[in-house]
Amino acid sequence: MSLNSYPIIRKIGEGGFGTTYLATNTLMPSHPYCVVKKLIPTATDPQTQQLIQSRFKQEAITLENLGKESNGTIPSLYAYFVDRGEYYLVQEYVDGQTLGERLQTQGLFTEAQVRQLLTDLLPILSYVHQRGIVHRDIKPENIMVRQRDNKPMLIDFGAVKETMGTIMTPSGHTGKSIVIGTPGFMPVEQMSGRPMFASDIYALGLTIIYLLTRMMPTEFETDPHTGNLNWQSFAPNISPQLAAILDKAIQPVSNYRYQNAQDMLHALTNSTPTQAQIGQPATPAKTLVVPTPIDAPTQLLSPAQQDRDRSTNVQTGMNDRNNPMVATIVGVIIGGGLIVGGLVLGKYFAGNNPTPTASNSPTPTASNNPTLMASDNPAPTPTNSPAPTPINTPAPTPINTPAPTPTNSPTSTPISSNISREAALNTVQQWLNYKRSLLAPPYNKQLGTDLLTGKAYRDNVDKSSEPCNGRPDDCLSSADWLQKNNAEYSFGVQRIDSVDRFESSGDSGTIFVTVTEYRTLHKSNGQKTQSGGTKQARYDLQFENGKVKITDYKILN
Repeated sequence: MSLNSYPIIRKIGEGGFGTTYLATNTLMPSHPYCVVKKLIPTATDPQTQQLIQSRFKQEAITLENLGKESNGTIPSLYAYFVDRGEYYLVQEYVDGQTLGERLQTQGLFTEAQVRQLLTDLLPILSYVHQRGIVHRDIKPENIMVRQRDNKPMLIDFGAVKETMGTIMTPSGHTGKSIVIGTPGFMPVEQMSGRPMFASDIYALGLTIIYLLTRMMPTEFETDPHTGNLNWQSFAPNISPQLAAILDKAIQPVSNYRYQNAQDMLHALTNSTPTQAQIGQPATPAKTLVVPTPIDAPTQLLSPAQQDRDRSTNVQTGMNDRNNPMVATIVGVIIGGGLIVGGLVLGKYFAGNNPTPTASNSPTPTASNNPTLMASDNPAPTPTNSPAPTPINTPAPTPINTPAPTPTNSPTSTPISSNISREAALNTVQQWLNYKRSLLAPPYNKQLGTDLLTGKAYRDNVDKSSEPCNGRPDDCLSSADWLQKNNAEYSFGVQRIDSVDRFESSGDSGTIFVTVTEYRTLHKSNGQKTQSGGTKQARYDLQFENGKVKITDYKILN
């Protein structure tokens, strides 16, 4: 099979992971329209190409089965093939509008409309989840409303695109150079490369809020005490019941959301808003001219790729365009860092008898090189190489340390403080989520702005503005050093065991936590350095631009 069977009519979209065309399917008697997607892999070496081809076939078969068994709620896959080293999907063309287009032509959705939309969509999403599949890129332009029956369809699943980012890591394992999703609609665990069913719930909740307010997720202020988006004032006619459902769907921590589509549908079915609220249009509290989701590209979270162009037919989901709405977060390394050109970026969990570990850096001057401090199993060999030290976790573990119950007696958090204990803990938990994508491929520095500031940001994300002291490595953050030296961290257990103390006043605060973590540094020469343990860490915090950020950190024992 080749592209000759699908004559191209015109290009309808182009992005960082491929190009989409409107074409004719000459293999079918009626020669109907179809959508042809050409996907571009990031790696070109034969070994990785072979792996990509195998994964591409597996994901295409999954898409084919989804379409066949979905009763018309997911576009059919007509064909998939590789032609002269290029990967193609041929899918059903859907005659209709995306939710983003419908919002532009018909105005804000009412509560009755979004309830009906959710009633139609959630069973589709439940069907997908029951087959172990996460969509990864739910947003207004990836939900089509068919012209013939006004029913929604889910389009543009992210798994096939993600295979195009397959790479071989320095440790010899396969990895991903990209994370599929759209900034603002991606929750924290998805930005770390760990999407789950609750990630789709988060994106769907924000999609519904967009239809009610015409505001992108990144335009809402964040409550510094809870981390929640303050969106309800822009949809004043929505019932408390629906608002509560949407609030739960978009919780920052995945454990607090609906865990699957069926749970959310059950909550929706059992909620009963007043008739007056259902019938009224959702008039926003203020009028804003903002970019539509059409201008919000599916993000390839990769330092080597940038958004290009945008689709004129948003049903393809491949409509990338440069856009400033990057609302992603990253955190700092718990307790210390390693010394990058004389700056410590890695004193994590130094033992009572610290011993430097070996390095194979070609730089001869140890005093000017980053040094990985002693691990739980120190190796008595000298260090001449920088080695940033992070922490990793599969997912943030909820901490059984509830916020103090308000009383008439003084608490540790003054009324005048902008940083609550809960917000501080949430910031640390968010950092635990993000280390994997900062300190390993794709070394995603885009996540740093919302969570780090001051020294913590410079040490871990970007310190190029500081003097280099005559050595290039002195201007490298831990993420930069790892990427430059083709090194990375992998992580085992990582959890916050307890909150030991919290202090705050005004825009500043400090939280003391006990953390358990185990990690491995993989260098390009195959050398591995393991370290970890349970230690107490102190995080200094600053309330800045409506967000609680980490300014510095230190291991205390």
